[in-house]
This record gives sequence, C-alpha cells and structure tokens, in this order.
Amino acid sequence: MMKRLSILLFPALFFALSLQAQTPRSTLTFMPPQMQGLESTFACPVGQQNFAGTVSLGTITAQSNDVDLDTMYLCFGDMVDILHNGDANLSGDPDPTTAPGIGYAFYNCPPIVMGPDLPNIATDPCLVMNPPPPGDFWVATEGNLNGDILFFNDGSLINFFNGGAPALYWWAPITFDSLFTTIIGADTTYQALYEMNGPCVNANVNAAFAVVYLTAIDATNINNNSGASGCEGSFTVQGGLPEFDGGAYNITIVNDADPGITGTITSGVPNHGDVVTFTVPVPGLYNITIEDGKSCGAAFQMDMSACVNVTLEIANDQGIPGGTVCVPVTATDFTDIVSMQLAINFDPGILSFTGAQNFNAALPGLDAPDFNAAGNLIISSWVSPGLTPVSVPDGAVLFELCFDIVGNLGDVSPVAFSPTGVNEITSATDLLGFNGIDGSVTV
Repeated sequence: MMKRLSILLFPALFFALSLQAQTPRSTLTFMPPQMQGLESTFACPVGQQNFAGTVSLGTITAQSNDVDLDTMYLCFGDMVDILHNGDANLSGDPDPTTAPGIGYAFYNCPPIVMGPDLPNIATDPCLVMNPPPPGDFWVATEGNLNGDILFFNDGSLINFFNGGAPALYWWAPITFDSLFTTIIGADTTYQALYEMNGPCVNANVNAAFAVVYLTAIDATNINNNSGASGCEGSFTVQGGLPEFDGGAYNITIVNDADPGITGTITSGVPNHGDVVTFTVPVPGLYNITIEDGKSCGAAFQMDMSACVNVTLEIANDQGIPGGTVCVPVTATDFTDIVSMQLAINFDPGILSFTGAQNFNAALPGLDAPDFNAAGNLIISSWVSPGLTPVSVPDGAVLFELCFDIVGNLGDVSPVAFSPTGVNEITSATDLLGFNGIDGSVTV
C-alpha cells in the first residue's frame, strides 16, 4: 500500500514544479520509535539485496536531435519517456505490508555508490546537495512504482537547482521502500520513503544517464530600424546550447514574400548574449529563424518595410565559343547615390574578363580603370566627385562587363554578385540596402 497524508502545507519536504515529471524531491525515512537502535536487525539477508534495474527510451517529443541514454540534450519544452525494463529486484523491502518501487536519484556527476543501504548511498560525492534536501538526498518519482517516468524540460528544474542557467545532471535508478503521497488542494506530490532507515537500497550507477537541460532560445531588444536607410536591424540572442557550451547559433533571415531574398548578418558569428546586427536587400517582412547545434530553435518576424534599397541587375546573355559578349548591368531606385562598390563572380574556365564599357554618363568619373579582375572576381569602386548625389532612371544601364568566351558549347557561367565580397551603395545620407540580381552567360 502507499502511505498517504492529506495536509494543507508541507514545505520542508518538497518543492512544487508544474509537472510530476522528473521532479526531484527529498527522500523520507520512517523508523517506528520502538525500533530505534535496532536498525541492524533489518539488514539485507544474503541473496535478497535490492537491484534497481535498467531503463530504455520511450516516446520522444522533442526539438532536440540528440536524445539518447549517453548524454541527452533537452531543448526547452522537450519531453522524453524513460521506461523501466522491469528487471528490478525489490525483495529487500523491510516492510512487506507496503509496496516498494523504483525512482531516480539526482547527481551532479557520474554516481559511484551503489549501496547496499541508504546511509552508504548518501555518501556519494556526486549527489546534488545544493540546495540541501531536508532528508538524505533528492529522488524523483512519478506517482507509480514501476520506474516509468516522463522527463520534461519546462525550466523548473534548472530554475530551482541552478539559478535558471543550463546544466548537466545525472540520474540513476534507485529502489525505495514505499511511496509517500502528499495532497495540497488539487496538487499531489510523491516522495521516496525508506523504512527502517533504508537497510536494503540499490542505486544502479551502471544504468545512470546524463541529461543536459537547455534554456529557451530567445531574441530580445528587437530593433527593425537601426540605420537611416531602414535596411539595418538588430536583436539580442540568448539561450539554447550556446549558453551551455559557448558555441554559435545558425541564424537565417528570409523574406516572407520571396524566400530567395535573404538578409545578411553583419556582426560576425553569433554567440549567447550577442547583439546580432543585419541588413536586408529589399523592404518587406522577414522570417528570422535561430537554431543551435542540437536543433533547438526559435522563430519570429521583423517588419523591414521601411528599408530604402537599390537594385542592380546583371543580364542573362549568350555567345559562341571564341566570341565576345558584353553583359549590361541595370539599376532600379538609383537615387541620390554618391558611391558604389561591387564584387562580381564569373567562371574563368568559360569566360575571360576583358574590361568594362558603355558607362552611364550620369556617373561622372566611372571608367574602365575602375574595374579590375583577379581570378574569378571583378572588383569595382566608384565615388562621385565631390560626393555630388547622382540619380539615374529605373532600368538604366550603368555599365557593361565584357568577356572573351573560352568555354565550350553548352557551358554556362554565372555572372553574379559575390556573396562574400563587398557590394555596397551609399546615398548622400546612408548606406542603402543592396539587392543584387545575378545574371549569366550561356555558350
């Protein structure tokens, strides 16, 4: 049977979490007054020592991509059923009138003390003792005796035991002699009870498993208008695996209307607590997705509709082997511009850059020496004399890039704005959003 106590308040023996799942609570011991000093009478008979058994994974409902009994990583909100394999031996229960069971002892490091009794197990240096339990140590049960238990990362465990920071804990199946039930209003809690001071207890340290509890990934201080152009945004990122191990996040910034249009992070590799700054090439709503190395993630949307941008488009052209082709580059929203820096890739196995021509007369000083090629990259830089603002009509050709065709029939070379080079256009007031539309040459 289960010992049951119905009271209004019992704070010294447990702390309440939102679920019964993997909630460590202090152990209890029970010794009738008339038995005080006779503990040795109840020592485990030879051949009747308890054994806590082994466990397996059950149903996994998780974002995490790393859930196993080696080291389990739980994202915030992840749930995993731990199933006992039914191989326990509870014949050492000192009181046959009560039903024994299996719980899970709670450790800071791999446990080393298996038993054979409660006082010995309580000496394990890895037992979690901060905060100190009212009893010998902390054990989790779920209101049953068979050892099945739900592990659920709702943040409560690390809030209580680690000040809300992510943490690695170890759990080991452990026998108990009875389940002590406490009812407070609508809430019921359970504690492992050890009778006669636990003369026959086993913690199966060989079946211990590690769990990393991660905090939720979150973005705060969201700013969707960091620059005069409205194309720069920022937010602070925190939580998840990088808070635990110092690693980096993977962040994508994708236009909601056109997934082919993406933002660019300008603040470097994002780590826990960093301010992430980025630019977008065109106005619109952007879906921002943050993931860590265990696939824990968060997503939110930022409205970058105030972005003022310039679009440059490289044409798709064609030519014959041994011939020459000149590819026009046109502009849209090229208004009050004072400088331009471009980096354009091509395939040198198909095309050989010979120079630029057909410069727009509205761009004073733009000329052939402003274009230089090295390997597969063309670099161009232009500054308006005296920083005088320049505008051209939408669809106007700014210049043409000319190539000798050295490839074979059927070859296709991209003529594309470099994703790693610098592509910047500056107005009289700010660095503008850059939207580069790539082109190609087909032989």
